[in-house]
Amino acid sequence: MKLSRLAFLLPAFVPAVASSQVQVEVPAEVPAWRACYDTIRWFDRIEVVNTEAQMMELVMQQRLEAHAVEWITAALEVAPSFEECLAEAKERGRPLLWYVPTVAGQHMILPHLLDRYMQVGPFSDPELSELINRRFVAIQRPVAGELGARFGLSMPAFMEPGLLVFSPAGEELLRIDRIFTFQADWFAAKLRAVLEGLGDDAHRHARFEEAHAAWVAAPKDGALALACATEALRDGAFPSARSALTGLVGFEASLLRARLARLERRPAEAAQALEAAWSLASDAEQEALVQVERARLALRRGADRAAEADLEAALAKDVPHARRAEAAYFLGAVRWFDRREDEALAAWRRALELEPRSPWAAKSAAYLAIGGDGQRGEGPLTRAMEDLRWLDEAAYASPDTHYVRTPKEARAILQDGFRFLVRQQRSDGSWRGSRWGGDGVSVLTEEVLGGALGNIHTAISAVACSAVRAWRELDPELADAVVMRGEAFLLADELVDREGVIWSYADILRLLHFARAYPDADARPQAIQAAMEEWVAYLVDQQAEAGGPFSHYTYTSTFVTAMGALALHGAREVGLAVDEEVFAKAADVLEGARGGDQGLFGYLVDAPQVNRTMAGAACRQPLCEWVLALEGRVERKAVEHGIELFLDSYPAAIEPGRKSNFHIPSLDGTAGYFFFHNFLATCLATVDDPDRPLAKERARLFELLCELPEVDGGFVDSGFSYGKAYATAMALLSFDALEVQGG
Repeated sequence: MKLSRLAFLLPAFVPAVASSQVQVEVPAEVPAWRACYDTIRWFDRIEVVNTEAQMMELVMQQRLEAHAVEWITAALEVAPSFEECLAEAKERGRPLLWYVPTVAGQHMILPHLLDRYMQVGPFSDPELSELINRRFVAIQRPVAGELGARFGLSMPAFMEPGLLVFSPAGEELLRIDRIFTFQADWFAAKLRAVLEGLGDDAHRHARFEEAHAAWVAAPKDGALALACATEALRDGAFPSARSALTGLVGFEASLLRARLARLERRPAEAAQALEAAWSLASDAEQEALVQVERARLALRRGADRAAEADLEAALAKDVPHARRAEAAYFLGAVRWFDRREDEALAAWRRALELEPRSPWAAKSAAYLAIGGDGQRGEGPLTRAMEDLRWLDEAAYASPDTHYVRTPKEARAILQDGFRFLVRQQRSDGSWRGSRWGGDGVSVLTEEVLGGALGNIHTAISAVACSAVRAWRELDPELADAVVMRGEAFLLADELVDREGVIWSYADILRLLHFARAYPDADARPQAIQAAMEEWVAYLVDQQAEAGGPFSHYTYTSTFVTAMGALALHGAREVGLAVDEEVFAKAADVLEGARGGDQGLFGYLVDAPQVNRTMAGAACRQPLCEWVLALEGRVERKAVEHGIELFLDSYPAAIEPGRKSNFHIPSLDGTAGYFFFHNFLATCLATVDDPDRPLAKERARLFELLCELPEVDGGFVDSGFSYGKAYATAMALLSFDALEVQGG
């Protein structure tokens, strides 16, 4: 196996926190946090049941799906029917917006977390929430049984979270599901397009109607025109706002023009209007208004330093607290993305102190909270699910947050993914991502970061560091700084716990990273050499204790056994001593897990019949066959057959479950966290034998990979289990494995 083809993979199951970990009480929520859930004036709302405390019990009892059906059915029985909701929308002359926070099933085992991202993210954004409250009748209700069958809302056809919009007459106008980028301006663009499509049938808010009628009656009255423009902006009626602002002069008109241009994504026009407003500002409050609006425009354009200067200046002024709370919120976001976490938290605390009733304070409170997984932040921004930059213009036309692109756009995909990944690195050099609350009893706090989640974050960081190094050519100076921080974190070994939870991927992936990064043993730094020797020894000892396989969490499996063997192959290739018996034992394990007419690999080593279906096994087939081929146990054609099975199963069984975070019965047990683990292995397997090129298969994998980005440039699998940093890194490594050219 060539070193350049080493796999950088993660396993297919995120462990719960072991009960042997330190047990602490869940920190109390900041009181203002729940206000994020109340920004939308729902006509009817059914909140998602938080099953965090009983999640593992439900998993072990195989009652996840039944439990979801039970509570959703009970809630729907006492709620207004869909017909009653539609009748309300018809009576008010508004479209019906139906937010679907969860669909009954076991594909999402903690759906309340995704709901939290929607509530803390787009739904509590003042501009989006005002548009929804003024122009739609909004309902929030989960789906089960007849309701799901009626509208085709069941997995895998539809996956939460999702939005549907119906006209007052009941015609479906919009359907979005699999939402994993939570940017308010993207949702606002979608909803404004719906309203524009309705035309005269889209009833305006009464305040806009009154203001507009008054201005039409007296078109030369500047105050009436200004009032009309203000209400039109709140209504999302941009043409009317632009018309009313025509010819108007003064501070208020300039500021409205700037806001309109920002919402329409016209940066040059917004900047020009802000210059005019600044020149006309007559007091500290008006100056602060311009500075905050100017900062928001700068953030959209990616000019974080300029935004920070304006926000600090606005925050220092003696103006109403609500204005300063807004400035403090965005200042916290700027500092978070600049890896100044402590300063970000200080800014968010300031927002909460200044005006607890402000929506910006409520959002800040969410980011001050510590989640059930011990990580900071209960919203999408600190979880790599939301940014403040404008998306690619074409992304606003994407039917969902999954942004399908083509091989011709490979360079742009790579650049976007690279930028996304480096932006998510934390100050300690790590990348975080896994979003779990353990078993509801053993909760990790920010101060107690050991255990299973520490191992996972170390593994994610190894993958991310490898991806940045692989695509150094995209920005050498930036990549070098990122990799230096990342490698220092990986060598520090601060989060790895080998006592509580056996989870070998932290060592497997670090070993693979440093083997690839430092292949010359003579030039390898001593600290790295010593660390690699330690990781090899740990893996060999673990294998010996298990009797041949490798483990993660509490069980041995085929995919982790294959990955352990690959890591040790790579270590041996760069000069580390590994006994041949290690590889023979791993191959024996994999051969023993093969079975059936197709020679499919089971999930578990101890129970290989588990999930040995075509859909489930096709995911891991190329990886396992590849390792057996390296040991001479199978011919190359077996690997090629595994690749064929993967591609054949991809459209119907593998990709549909990509964003789920548990095993899906309707897809024969496939789980989302299989996706990139096996996609990358398949890419690597296609090019491992130069004497048997698989150009057609590589081209197909390349096409599929280009279809997977999110609108923000990142990639997603496994829902919230590993996070976007992990998936983006895996996607970049897949491009590298397919020998895609970045320049």
